Order: sequence, then structure tokens, then C-alpha cells
Amino acid sequence: IGTGLFFNTGYIISTTGAAGTLLAYLIGALVVWLVMQCLGELSVAMPETGAFHVYAARYLGPATGYTVAWLYWLTWT
Repeated sequence: IGTGLFFNTGYIISTTGAAGTLLAYLIGALVVWLVMQCLGELSVAMPETGAFHVYAARYLGPATGYTVAWLYWLTWT
């Protein structure tokens, strides 16, 4: 959770209203929950060291795994 959550909430409420804000946060939470469920299932099915690129390389091919690894690295730099 970063400061953007707290700074942008007031703007979102003033733009969309309380119901729209609640709906947006619920949809976002649902998407995050679904992604975490998928990652949990993948980590149980393939207990290997590594990050997302291991799953991408195994199921989508080594080129995709390589690309995912670089993109994941770029998100942290």
C-alpha cells in the first residue's frame, strides 16, 4: 500500500461518488484475489525456486519466460 491509495481516494470519491469508489475497489480486490489464487495453484503444482518467469517458461515457452523475467526485473529498477 502506497501513499497513492490515500491521496487518490478523495479524488475518486469526489469524481464517482461513494458507491462508484466502493465498486471500483471491490472489482480491483477481486482481480487481485483471482491472480493470487492462480499463483497459489501454480506454486503448489510446481514447487520450484524462481518467480513468475519459471511458470511462464514452463507453460508458454522459454522466450516468454525470458521476456517475463526481464519485465519483472524492470518493475523493480
